[in-house]
Amino acid sequence: MKSVIYALLLGSAAGAATNPIAKVIQMVSDLQQKVIGEGREAQTIYNQFAEMCEDRSRDLHNEIKTGKATVSELTATIEKASADNTVLEEKVSDFASSISEDEADLKKATEMRAKEHGGFSSA
Repeated sequence: MKSVIYALLLGSAAGAATNPIAKVIQMVSDLQQKVIGEGREAQTIYNQFAEMCEDRSRDLHNEIKTGKATVSELTATIEKASADNTVLEEKVSDFASSISEDEADLKKATEMRAKEHGGFSSA
């Protein structure tokens, strides 16, 4: 029985080209090879894509880590600059009050000198 099936499937050397079952088997075999080839190609493309995704993910994690460190540094710089600004504003305020006191003293001294000069000139 098996030999009959094999004979039908494989056909004789002369009848193999015209045997419809052999043609179907050959077409199925060709299709199988084509599907396997396409599967290998798709797997290769997928592997390349997965590797690219992993590389990009690693790069993004590094950028995030670097960004967080930069944020910390910049926050510290801003806090220091704010503290320096407060100190400088206090100094400016002190200088402004000192200047106004000095101007008042100068005005008093000028008035006193003018008064003394008037007294000296009339004597």
